[in-house]
This record gives sequence, C-alpha cells and structure tokens, in this order.
Amino acid sequence: MVTRPKIMIAVSALALLLLTVLLHGQPNAPAAPAPAVAGRYSVVGVPFTVNLSEGRTSVEQGVFKIDTATGQTWRHSTGVTKDGQFFERWVPIQN
Repeated sequence: MVTRPKIMIAVSALALLLLTVLLHGQPNAPAAPAPAVAGRYSVVGVPFTVNLSEGRTSVEQGVFKIDTATGQTWRHSTGVTKDGQFFERWVPIQN
C-alpha cells in the first residue's frame, strides 16, 4: 500500500524534475546586438531654444552634427537665397 508520505515524495520529485527540464530546455535568449562602433561625428535631431528680442524665446526642432573628438557642433540650415536658389549647409555653433 502506498502511504501519503511516499506520494508526497514522488510528487515533489516529479515537480523538481519538471522544473529542471523547463528551465534548461528553454532556448537561450538571443544575444544582445554588439554596440555600434561610434564614428567621429554624430548627427542628432533635437529641440533647441532661440533667444528672440525683448527676452522672448522660441523652441524649434534642429539637426546638429557633433565632432565627438573636439566637441565642435554645427546646426543644419536650409533656406532660399534672394535669387530664389535653395541652399543647405552646416552652420558652426559658437561656444
């Protein structure tokens, strides 16, 4: 005859075996991608504040190029000349 303690031992052993199989049987999580190798320049799009006359300010969206070796920063600028010609350029930011 099977007693209650023997059943509990058998159930505990089965549960431990099942848990072990579940934990070790799962495929490994995919490895995190290798971090990108940073180049010398980074380009970011961020909001920035423009100081207007009489203490007023305006928040605008801008694209900036940063030289990670020197810290020099440029803002991407586009527009139209007096002659109607489209232009785009990197304008250096004065620190």
